[in-house]
Amino acid sequence: SGITFILFFTNRFLESSESLYNPLLITLILAIVNVCSTPLSLWTVDRFGRRYVLLAGTGGMIASHFINAIVGVTVGIDKGHQESSGWISNNSHAVNTQVAMMALFVFFYASSWGPTSWVVVGEIFHPMDRSRAVGYSIAGQWFFKLVITASCPYVTGKDHGHQQSCAFFLWGSLCVLSLGFAYVFVPE
Repeated sequence: SGITFILFFTNRFLESSESLYNPLLITLILAIVNVCSTPLSLWTVDRFGRRYVLLAGTGGMIASHFINAIVGVTVGIDKGHQESSGWISNNSHAVNTQVAMMALFVFFYASSWGPTSWVVVGEIFHPMDRSRAVGYSIAGQWFFKLVITASCPYVTGKDHGHQQSCAFFLWGSLCVLSLGFAYVFVPE
């Protein structure tokens, strides 16, 4: 979904833009959005059902990722110039838009997939296979978190891939797959 990248690497991602006053403050704001949005899923799942919440949340996640990627590639963090003080963004409004899209993504994730995915994983398997299947699902989730956490510095770092905002195209595409999963496999 991209939540690992946003929560773990936002500070590093935003440090490449000197147009932001304090990347650490932005990271703190995203964490607050995450904590405040999570309880919302309790109400929305009871009122609208798991499937609708996952589909709506994924739609918001897809939109925020692709908007973030497009803004970043065209006029945002990726488009700047080098000065003696460091990398300076040519358009601070675009960078602020990217930060807003990250916050919007965190809101949609925390109010849908974040807590609801744990419920869905526990319900989609046959009772005879449930404990083993849930164990494999959680192990797979942590394995991919490890892969993402280990690869993000290489994908976005200036010394390596320097993809920066292009990473949001990847996260958005993975969210499209999540949308298909929720549509096909989540009942209600």
